[in-house]
Amino acid sequence: QDAFGAILNELTGTELGQPDNYRLSDAPASYPFLWGTPRLARVQWLGLAANPMGRNIGQVFGVFGHVNLTASGDRASDLFDSTVPLNDLYALEQWIADLKPPPWPAETLGEIDENLAARGKEVYTENNRCSACHPLPPYPLTPKEENKFGKQFVQIRMVPVSMIGTDPRAMTNVVTRQAKAGNLASLLGGRETVPAVDILVAVTGQVLKRLAKEQQLSEEQQVAFAGFRFPPQPPPNLQAYKARPLDGIWATAPYLHNGSVPNLYQLMLPPDERDNSFYVGAREFDPKHVGFVTHETPGAYLFDTEKEGDRNIGHDRAGDLSEEDRWALVEFLKT
Repeated sequence: QDAFGAILNELTGTELGQPDNYRLSDAPASYPFLWGTPRLARVQWLGLAANPMGRNIGQVFGVFGHVNLTASGDRASDLFDSTVPLNDLYALEQWIADLKPPPWPAETLGEIDENLAARGKEVYTENNRCSACHPLPPYPLTPKEENKFGKQFVQIRMVPVSMIGTDPRAMTNVVTRQAKAGNLASLLGGRETVPAVDILVAVTGQVLKRLAKEQQLSEEQQVAFAGFRFPPQPPPNLQAYKARPLDGIWATAPYLHNGSVPNLYQLMLPPDERDNSFYVGAREFDPKHVGFVTHETPGAYLFDTEKEGDRNIGHDRAGDLSEEDRWALVEFLKT
C-alpha cells in the first residue's frame, strides 16, 4: 500500500477537483506495528505527523472518506465539511494505546538461547551499532520544556535516506510532489502550485477545526484529541525514514519500510546477499530466521526486490559481522 499516494490523490485530485494532480501510487510501504505508537514523538515511516488526530484524519481520506474542498459563493460555509468520524477516531487511538508488544512464545516457537542472546545484546550496543537508532529501554524522551503541558514522548530518530540507503521512493514521492492548489490557493498564501503535502497539512487542520466547533469541544477536549501535542513540532527532516524502538520486532516480518527483507537473519546480511525475490502471505512462522516462511503457498504473492520502490538495498549495519554474531543478534532480537 502507498498510503501517502492514496491520500494525496484523494485530496488534491478527487476532492479538490484537480485531475492534473493525480500521480501513480508506486511507493509501497509495509504496515508498521501499532503497539507503542501513541507514545512516539513522531509516526509514519516519514515522521510527518506528531498530532495523532491529524494523522488519523489524513488516513480517513486515504481510504476514500470525503471532504468538501470546492465549496464557494453561497455554499462557502460547506468548505471542509467531511465524513471524518472524530469521536470514533479518538476511541480507536485510546484502544491502540492499550496494545502491548507480544513476548516471544517459547512454548510454541522454542526457548530463547539466553547465552547467545546476551552476546547479541553486546553486539547490538557495541559502538552503538544498532542502539544509536533503535535504543533499548529506558527510552529517551522528548524534553518537557518542548511541550506546553510538560508531556514527554518517546524520542525517535529520523535517519536520512542518504545515510540508511534504503529504497527512497516513498520519501521522494512525498517530498518532491507538487499540486495545483485550486480552491485552496488563498488558504495557502495565494500560491497556485504548492507542495502536495502542504495541502494535506492545511486540510487536516481545517477539518479538525471545523469538527471541534461543530461538536463544541472544550479546549481540554481538543488538547486530548490532539494527543497533547502542543505546540506543534515540525518534522526534523522529511528526506528520512523513522527508526523506532524495537519492542516485539520478532513478530513484524517482513522488514524495512517497504517490507523487502523477509526475516531478521537476512537483515543482518549485506544487501547483495539478501534474497532478490520471495513469497509473502504464508501463515507458517520460521523461528530460526525469524520471519514467515517464504516458499510458494496458495494465495501467496511473489515479492520482487528488483522493482523500484520494492528494493532491498540499504540498512547495511551488520555487513562486517561474523556469522556467529549475526545469529547472536537474531537471538537477542527475539527478546
